[in-house]
Amino acid sequence: MSIEATRAGFEASFEESNFYNKQTQDENHLNNILKTISIKPGMKILDLGCGSGYLTFPIAQNNEKAYVVGLDIVTVEKLVGPWHLAEGENDDTVVNETFPGAMEFGNSMEITSDGNISWYIGADGGSGSYLLNGNILSADMINDIDGTAMSMEFTVKEKDGQLLLTMEYKSLTLCWSWGETETETGKGE
Repeated sequence: MSIEATRAGFEASFEESNFYNKQTQDENHLNNILKTISIKPGMKILDLGCGSGYLTFPIAQNNEKAYVVGLDIVTVEKLVGPWHLAEGENDDTVVNETFPGAMEFGNSMEITSDGNISWYIGADGGSGSYLLNGNILSADMINDIDGTAMSMEFTVKEKDGQLLLTMEYKSLTLCWSWGETETETGKGE
């Protein structure tokens, strides 16, 4: 089977999220796997096809002296493009109260294939560069308002066949979805 055919099959199963979600949300399945593997301090573990890190993260958390790396076919190309705050995933009232100008100026994020990222919600936001490691997009940015450095982590997750990015900022968990720029918080075009 060619790499292209394998990738196409993976993409199709990813879009049919029911199979993937059933597997990765089964606590008993995870516990059975963790019980059967024997990990010693200093071991190097490579989890190929780690997806959301369903297995990778628990292994790393339970074995701090092991070196654990997750690698998946989810590539930067899937993340490139415009993003907006995901409708129904964020509390619009809290967002509008937390970010001055959110109602007037809306929100947007842009991820480029050359490692750049920028985002704004109302009058707040920043720009900089990012690295993708598994399902974590780590960004070093400069705040557009006050010029301070910001280090942010976005978690890539899949819900109902759609990729989402979640981030912690100003004591909020914000969820972004891929698509055209919003004109008003909570209202997609």
